[in-house]
Amino acid sequence: NLRVFNPEDDDYYFSLVLIEDDIVSPQKNSNPNVGETPIIHDYHHRHVLRGDINGIWGEQVDIAAGNQVTGTHTYTLSGEWEPENCSIIGYLYRNSTKEILHAAGVQVNE
Repeated sequence: NLRVFNPEDDDYYFSLVLIEDDIVSPQKNSNPNVGETPIIHDYHHRHVLRGDINGIWGEQVDIAAGNQVTGTHTYTLSGEWEPENCSIIGYLYRNSTKEILHAAGVQVNE
């Protein structure tokens, strides 16, 4: 659900993305403070974008003051991903400037 109270005259878009946290995978080392190891084999990658749920730019939403926009989306997780480490992030942005006006996230439940 999305509700905007004081919209300005502009085009607004709403995007949903899936991220996965704490992916353990090799990472090239370019930091001499870590050591001379060329590859860190057990690197913990954080907040990795796994997919855009409603398109790469999201979807345009028609908002007017006080109105509520409601929608439903379905997305299938890859079998390689850990659902307990996945979240869905939604954000509203102004198309003319790409400024993100609001964002919120929820944990994926199996």
